[in-house]
Amino acid sequence: RATPFLAGGMLGLPLGVAALAHASPGLLRVSVGTFLVVYAAFSLLQRRRREIGDWGGQPADAMIGAGGGFLGVSLGFPDRCR
Repeated sequence: RATPFLAGGMLGLPLGVAALAHASPGLLRVSVGTFLVVYAAFSLLQRRRREIGDWGGQPADAMIGAGGGFLGVSLGFPDRCR
């Protein structure tokens, strides 16, 4: 059941390392923060609330894993983000 998350995470790791090596840490922090604020506002302003269900399946699980791998590596080093 966890295989798509783990496989996606393994694919997201090299992307996070590349972002950490080439992108500005401040730009990464601002980009992720902006995304979170916009997504939260969008979610709060929707008329119909979405329920977590079976939609998306394994491809969506793999994308979540890839995002976690990317963010874990690219933003998980506080000494690099100064």
